[in-house]
Amino acid sequence: MGSPSTDQQITSYLPMLNEQQKQVVLGVVKTFAEAGPSDSHWADESFVGEMNSRYQDYKSGQVASKSLDEIEASAKAALEALSRK
Repeated sequence: MGSPSTDQQITSYLPMLNEQQKQVVLGVVKTFAEAGPSDSHWADESFVGEMNSRYQDYKSGQVASKSLDEIEASAKAALEALSRK
């Protein structure tokens, strides 16, 4: 027998939640359901193609990447320069 499906796992946890927790879960589920697949960038073929292209450029070394620390330092320097004006 395989592992339980996502639906089965969700259903098995629901009885463990109190009413307030269930309301929170319901709010999250409603938000996802109402957003629908059209709100997902990953459903957009041109977006996915662009992301795949950029990832391949990164993997091949065609583009340089920066660490989060480098980006933060650059942003801070830009803000400091603006505040001096």
